[in-house]
Amino acid sequence: MKLEQLTAPSLRDLFVKTIQDAIISGELKIGEVLPTEREFAEQMNVSRSVVNSGLNELKNRGFIEIKPRKGAVVADYIYTGNINTLTALMEYRGIAFTKESVRSILEIRKFAELMVVDRICERVTEEDLDVLGKLLGEMAAAKTPKEAALIAFEFWHELAYRSGDIIVPLGIQSFKAPVITLWERYCTKYGIHEMVENNRQLYDYIADRDVVSARACVIDYMDKSIEGDLEIYDT
Repeated sequence: MKLEQLTAPSLRDLFVKTIQDAIISGELKIGEVLPTEREFAEQMNVSRSVVNSGLNELKNRGFIEIKPRKGAVVADYIYTGNINTLTALMEYRGIAFTKESVRSILEIRKFAELMVVDRICERVTEEDLDVLGKLLGEMAAAKTPKEAALIAFEFWHELAYRSGDIIVPLGIQSFKAPVITLWERYCTKYGIHEMVENNRQLYDYIADRDVVSARACVIDYMDKSIEGDLEIYDT
């Protein structure tokens, strides 16, 4: 195992995480006016530049709004949020994999994966199959759910890229953190083998240029994850 060098989070990152977690947990309520930059700096013993940079990041993530004569206010992040908001929610340890949130992500994935298989079955090359086959082998050899989930993401991102579609690979990359989180949970609940076999079966259909069977394969395993025998919601 190759170990990576550890780095301490910056004061800005710690500030962002502290405020962000307080918002997600409900400790800071939607519409609540936050302290001024000076008050934040004094209370948290950081510079005003750290606070200013952190608040801008929280705004970019959809968690706060800057309003005239009020300053920073906790935003209704479900309404104003973006992909960064979704990532933060999925990475927050206290958030549950509710049926509503997981179902939404899986239905988006299902739509994207069907687009990918439609295109890849028409244009797949031997080089494509070689690259995808190697990733499939690495997925099968994974020792942990996390490792398997990371490789599964790489497999699908590669598949999307090689399909020739311009938009879908970017969309898949945008959903990287929450999708990996869900795949890791899937492997933890049902085993790495289950995920590997789903992708292996799909790979075989793609190799045969069998778009009908490939689509049916995607629909089958996605529907099972959404409302079938392989759900990945918290209970």
